[in-house]
Amino acid sequence: NAAYFADPEGARLLIASEIGAEGRNFQFAQHLIFWDLPLDPDMLEQRIGRLDRIGQRGDVHLHASAIENSPQHALLRWYADGLDAFTGVCADGRELLNEFGAELTSLALAEGNLCDRGVGEGGAIEQLNARTRARHAELSAQILRGRDRLLELASQQGADVGALRAALLADDERAASDDYPLRLFEQFGVHHESLGKNIWLLDPEYLTLDAFEAFKHGACSATFDRAVALARDDLLFLRADHPLLLAAEDLVLGSETGNAAFLLDEGLPARTVLLEAVYVLECVAPRHLHVERYLPPNPIRIVVDTRLQLRDSFVPSARALERASERTVDLQRYRKPLAALVPPLVKRAGEAVAVLATQRIEAATTAASQLLGHEIERLTALAAVNPAVRAEEIDVLVGELASLRDLLPQARPRLDSLRLVASPDFLRLPG
Repeated sequence: NAAYFADPEGARLLIASEIGAEGRNFQFAQHLIFWDLPLDPDMLEQRIGRLDRIGQRGDVHLHASAIENSPQHALLRWYADGLDAFTGVCADGRELLNEFGAELTSLALAEGNLCDRGVGEGGAIEQLNARTRARHAELSAQILRGRDRLLELASQQGADVGALRAALLADDERAASDDYPLRLFEQFGVHHESLGKNIWLLDPEYLTLDAFEAFKHGACSATFDRAVALARDDLLFLRADHPLLLAAEDLVLGSETGNAAFLLDEGLPARTVLLEAVYVLECVAPRHLHVERYLPPNPIRIVVDTRLQLRDSFVPSARALERASERTVDLQRYRKPLAALVPPLVKRAGEAVAVLATQRIEAATTAASQLLGHEIERLTALAAVNPAVRAEEIDVLVGELASLRDLLPQARPRLDSLRLVASPDFLRLPG
């Protein structure tokens, strides 16, 4: 029902029990009607927060009513006049409930008409609301004094501009039209069909292995569009860091399929053989160090010819790549020439990648030293004038930098895949 309500072509009105007050995203709606009011101010905030959240493009209109002189009437007056809960965020609601909740409940549930107990000016309810307002102002002032203004300003600096925001927006735009996740799941027998604009059904009927927890209970609906995902929290939001995508990529990368390949390229001169070797520079380090910030596991491609010369500018011809899936070469009959050709080429590629790896490790170590060293200097200077900066924070950064300087030089290139590219006359070699 929540998904049907979120659909632009779906229901225009959603009637929900308390189950709709938490964990749902309704930021596309602007009107919230309270059938009743909860006694806990935090629960009231939860209800309002279903609409007043990231993605809301208009004003949120709250509609609350109660039968005059009823217990709900007293609660409505307390929220409106004592806490201002309908016009602003009430961060101290739980504390006010602890202080005044018993008295409020007693007044609201006492026998007799509320008018007899003075709902109007000078009455018991009004007096309670006045004390609540005063205490609310006091607690709000304490919360305000506890805010770190410098931190808030720093966190907002450049929020509306900058390379990071532009990159995120571009990534969102690209992800919404990229069918990479669908093609990836197809490799494991997960078929897909469109359920509407930017919504896909992933059907594991022909799934080839039991490695995906999300498919344990059958088909799933998914989207690549952030706006759709915000409105439809029942959909899987398949971004690059989603566990389902990461699991599929790990299965592909951990498989031996595609680790070794052979390609005939008509664009090469006669009697030409090249070896393409792809390495990954890996550094084993604790996760909290985030070593990939300085040394990301980017592939390193090395191309070597039979004269042991590096040919990094080589790119296979488009025609050869197109025909690669159309023809199969039985390499068993070429085992002898391959045994003579490949080992020296692999050895030369290993020597070349060692040089590049050393350069990348040095650059990563320098980057870590500059970034963390600058941060240590900044915090040390700030600690002299700001008691909020603790010595433990500086010690953590010092230890992190020391660990990185020790672990980064231990990174080693791992051979990930090989491709032998040869001119067509290679097939005429004797077996």
